[in-house]
Amino acid sequence: MINPKELTFGRNETFFLRYGWIAKGLSAYQQDSKIFNEVDAPLKLGVGKNMVSSIKYWLKAYDIISPEGEITEFGTKIFDLTTGLDPYSEDEMTHWLLHWKLCKNLNEATLYFWFFNIFKKANFTLSQLEKDLDEWLDKHDKQVSPNTLKRDRALLLRTYLGKSSEEISPEDFLDNPFSNLSLINLSRDERTYSCPVKMRSGISPELIGFCLADLQLQENLTRVPLDFFIDEKEKISLTGIFKIDRDNLTILIEELAIKVPEFLSLEDGIEGKSIIFQKSFDPFYFIELK
Repeated sequence: MINPKELTFGRNETFFLRYGWIAKGLSAYQQDSKIFNEVDAPLKLGVGKNMVSSIKYWLKAYDIISPEGEITEFGTKIFDLTTGLDPYSEDEMTHWLLHWKLCKNLNEATLYFWFFNIFKKANFTLSQLEKDLDEWLDKHDKQVSPNTLKRDRALLLRTYLGKSSEEISPEDFLDNPFSNLSLINLSRDERTYSCPVKMRSGISPELIGFCLADLQLQENLTRVPLDFFIDEKEKISLTGIFKIDRDNLTILIEELAIKVPEFLSLEDGIEGKSIIFQKSFDPFYFIELK
C-alpha cells in the first residue's frame, strides 16, 4: 500500500548523478559521516553548495547510504575505493545496477519508480507525461508544487536521454553516464519522447539474477508467477525498469536457471510460468559470476 506521506520530490537540487560523484561522496562520508552538513563541505568535495546536497541525496536514492545513514552492503561491495568491484563506475553493469536500485526506491526516488514501473506509454509527449503523473498523484492524494514536478520531470528526461554513438563524447559520459543506457529517445521534431521496449545488450542473466536475489531476500519469495515481476500494479516491474518484454525476461530467467539451477527454476502451469526459488542467494554472487 502506497503511503502518500512517504512520496518525495525535489531533493535532487536539479542535478543528476555525475560521473565520479559516488567515489568522491562515499570516500568523504567514510572519513566523516557529517561531511554533507559541514560549512566547508563544498571546499572539501570540490563542488558547489547545491551539489553537496545533491550528492547526499543521490547516495541515498541509489541505496549507497541507507535512510539511517549507514553505508549499505551495495555501497561497500561495489564502490568502496579499496575493496569495491567498480568504485569508479566504469562498467556498464554498474550503471544498470544503479538504475535498478533507483527505480525500486519508491520513497527516495518516487518519480523514477513511477516512470519505470507504472507509466506504460512507449511514446509520449511532455503533456501526456504530465497528465498521467498528475492523475497518479491525485489518486494517492499527494500534493506537489507544479514547479517542483516540472524540474524533476525535466531532470529525469535529461538523465536517460540517449545519444547515438556519433554524438557521445568523453565529456558527455563524464557529465552523465546514464545517457549511455539509451532508455529514452527524443524525436527529430523534439516533440515526442520514446521509451522503447526491446532486448538490450547490457541486460544479462547475471543482472537479472542480482535483481531477483535482491527481491527474493527483500520479500522472502519462494514460489511466484512470472507475472509478479511483470504485471504487478504499483509494484516493482523487471520488464518496466529495464524496458524489455515478457519474452525477453523469460529467456533471461531460463538462461539464469541453466547457469545457477540451485537458485531457481521455471515451471509451466495452467495459469502460466512460475518461478520457484530453491534457496536464498547473495545478490553479489551473480555480479562476481559475470
